[in-house]
Amino acid sequence: MTSTAPVTKQVGDFRITALQDGAMMGNIGLMPDFDEAKAQAYCDRMGVEFTRKRMTSVNCFVIEGPGGTVLVDTGSPPDFNKDAGKFPEAFAAAGFKPEDIDTLVLTHLHVDHWGNMLRREDGEPFFPRAEVVVTKSDYDFNHDDAIFAGLNEARQTAVTRARACCAPYTGRMRLVADDAEIMPGLTYVTMPGHTPGHSGVLIESGGEVLFIFADLAHAWFWQAPFPDWSVLYDLDQKQAAASRRKALARIVENGWPCAGMHTPFPGWCRVEPDGDAWRIIPEI
Repeated sequence: MTSTAPVTKQVGDFRITALQDGAMMGNIGLMPDFDEAKAQAYCDRMGVEFTRKRMTSVNCFVIEGPGGTVLVDTGSPPDFNKDAGKFPEAFAAAGFKPEDIDTLVLTHLHVDHWGNMLRREDGEPFFPRAEVVVTKSDYDFNHDDAIFAGLNEARQTAVTRARACCAPYTGRMRLVADDAEIMPGLTYVTMPGHTPGHSGVLIESGGEVLFIFADLAHAWFWQAPFPDWSVLYDLDQKQAAASRRKALARIVENGWPCAGMHTPFPGWCRVEPDGDAWRIIPEI
């Protein structure tokens, strides 16, 4: 799969460019609480065919504005999925060079978000000048040896790889509190559960807003109408569900246009209320 051409959106003084790292196939087996009868009834009500598998995009976003050029997440490494790992090509196709990035903002330290922090040819930092911003809660979780010892083998492997990607940036990492301002106009909105410091990025400028909601919904079609259906990737599935409910309600209350890391490329979407739950409507 080749990366889709970049797409831009203006939000006040900020120019947002969506990049597609690629895609991966999601399936209902990733949601332990999935209820097929409820899912079938929902599809019938929406007038769409029920399917067990849906292609999921892997998106990243470049934000150009008064504070410099910011990259939100870096996509996945080439060994993550055969149809993903295309960030370097998409990044170059959009006209960007690694040295253009002043600030790399990580929504959290999962492989499909930090996957291109290092150059593939030699393991050196892909972004030679960038300051890396991440929540202290997420960084500390991944760098606490006592926590590490209690993880299963798969999570230990993931944490070991996250540590390896962070290490070459030591000295230019900024660890911030949950819900902290990243820079004027950009603020973390922390939604714990997926990881301890998993955060979206709220962009505000000139009365306009865009909320990059990160991994609020891996399975965007299912997890808004059924917000309690967390995924196996969530460290704390109950907390992730509670964060999802809180965030979706806040998005609707404030009328925020959104973008997701796993909504259909270019990621732009809106959230609408649907009874006592919600729907995510991709804008493609």
